[in-house]
Amino acid sequence: MKTISFVSVLLCLFSASLLTAQDFKFKKKINKYVFKSQDGELDETKAFDQVDNKFDDIWYVANEGLWGILDGSGNYTLPVIFQQIDHHSDKSSLVKFEGTWGEYREGQFHAIEGGIIFRNPQKPPHL
Repeated sequence: MKTISFVSVLLCLFSASLLTAQDFKFKKKINKYVFKSQDGELDETKAFDQVDNKFDDIWYVANEGLWGILDGSGNYTLPVIFQQIDHHSDKSSLVKFEGTWGEYREGQFHAIEGGIIFRNPQKPPHL
């Protein structure tokens, strides 16, 4: 009985993970990665040159050298307008926009004074 219950739980967990799994499919015809939804539909309005899955439900996507973030449902968490994305959370992101570092929060870019960041004050990056 315990074995059957354990197997049932595993099957439920596996089924749930399949329902939330999204992906990208590379289409040679347009030479881009196209977002594939939970139901397997390709959304060609969300086609990108580069795709990187940093976390289970967050995709870093790029077109023409500019980066943004899509969530697992295909919604933009960050628009594809940034030269770099250094840190991302639900509330804000540390990004480089038009050559200046800043924080992107609540749909707006807020430049950091001086426009540069140092990850380790002891060893600044080569500028």
